[in-house]
Amino acid sequence: MTRTLRTRVTTLCAAALLGGCAACSSGEGRESEDIGANGSNTEGTGIQGNGVSALTARQIADKAEDSLLRARSLHLTLRPQDPPGADIRTAHDLVLDRDGNCNGSSLIGGGTGKSWIVKRGEKVWFKFSDEFWRNEVPNGDALADLLQGRYVSGTTSSSLLRAHSKVCDLPRWQDDIAADAFKDQDLRKGARTTVGGLPAIALTRTGLTVYVATQGKPYPLKVVRKDSSGATTTTTLTDYDKPVPPQTPSANESVDVAELDALDPTP
Repeated sequence: MTRTLRTRVTTLCAAALLGGCAACSSGEGRESEDIGANGSNTEGTGIQGNGVSALTARQIADKAEDSLLRARSLHLTLRPQDPPGADIRTAHDLVLDRDGNCNGSSLIGGGTGKSWIVKRGEKVWFKFSDEFWRNEVPNGDALADLLQGRYVSGTTSSSLLRAHSKVCDLPRWQDDIAADAFKDQDLRKGARTTVGGLPAIALTRTGLTVYVATQGKPYPLKVVRKDSSGATTTTTLTDYDKPVPPQTPSANESVDVAELDALDPTP
């Protein structure tokens, strides 16, 4: 792969995946192989109320922000709902932790395809749908034929894999969500409700509703943002402090990133 082509692919990876990485700009099971399954943060039935319902909106927000930022892992889904005729934005379904482990999938903005990622520390496996390779990447037909649905594997020392794995940055997600959901001083207490079967209380301001758990730790469970165009982005946060699935693709399911260079050895 030439330097120009490698740069182009890397740029496309970053643009396609990070377009929805600001939490509110916008799986089947915990392995998150496919967008579409709702995670559940189910705990035992004997959990006591955490007392946040009696607090002010600002106090609830502070406790929810602290709980979010202290989490070591979580399952995040980000799903945009766009008005008819609007550009399709990126959606994510990710299980990730603060140790650099991640497993999930993304629907790429613009409707150009889908991607999957598995990350264990510095080791990365990712794949795009054939649709993305063939329609968005120079020499993409050759790449799609080489990969045949397999993952590209390597480490974050590869610029391509490093760009793709930025979506697995849990502290970035936490900071983005906290900044968007909890910094505004105009938050108001809303109604009590349930989210994924868990009791919660809503915090609201113009264009934003945050649902905070009223049992167990006061985690934010869902953030719903609506902009002036009518576009809505829903971010759900579940499975706090549960481990990222350890399974990784086998050697038969992946191609070393160095093999992509064999398509065009020109420097």
